[in-house]
Amino acid sequence: MKKAVLLFSLILGLSAIGLRAQTAEDIIAKNIAATGGIEKIKALNSMKISGHAMAMGMEVPVNIFAKRPLMTRSEITFMGKTQLEAYDGTTVWQLNPFAPSGVIEPVELTGDRAKSIIDRADYDGDFVDYQSKGYVIEFIGKDEMEGSSVFKLKVTKKSGDVNVYFIDADNYLPIKVVSKVKVEGNVEEDEVIYGNYKPVAGVQMAHSMEIRSGGVTKFQITIDKIEPNIPIDNSIFVMPKKK
Repeated sequence: MKKAVLLFSLILGLSAIGLRAQTAEDIIAKNIAATGGIEKIKALNSMKISGHAMAMGMEVPVNIFAKRPLMTRSEITFMGKTQLEAYDGTTVWQLNPFAPSGVIEPVELTGDRAKSIIDRADYDGDFVDYQSKGYVIEFIGKDEMEGSSVFKLKVTKKSGDVNVYFIDADNYLPIKVVSKVKVEGNVEEDEVIYGNYKPVAGVQMAHSMEIRSGGVTKFQITIDKIEPNIPIDNSIFVMPKKK
């Protein structure tokens, strides 16, 4: 009798694991469909994003260039000077006009600082082709957020970094992402609130983002314009030679 009970418990446990896995897959599939479908997502071969960020009461222009495969460049202009970070698929680098040394030269970035920029270069997001990326995705329950029902998906990357997605149960688009990222031996937690979704070449993209740390808003970003599939020369992603 005990063996029968144990066997029945094991079957129930395995069934529950199967249901959780299927639920995660179902939510991912519905998210990709709601975003525009895999064909339209992968048809975005390049884009330029123009917007502005509000920080400490100041408005700061922001431009982001992205291109397949895995190339990105972000520019933030402050007090007439432009700070940029870029990745050409091989090298991550930064140009900081506010460097304490006063010497304005491109600097190669490595380690955790480089990792976050490489992650940003994957504009398909965590859900597209997540198995081939080596990510593990789990359904961790249903919750309420600002009056909306949300599904929670936990994404664990090969690096050990974790993103928890709060997916709107009605339209299957992300409302919030909480990230736990390793930085120089410490784990930092940030969250991004997404809103004002609009279609760009048939793909739903958030046009407003609020970045919080420790419950305090650090930046509010508004996207003014997204130009899809425009010609972008690869040279803008490549680190210039030092003078």
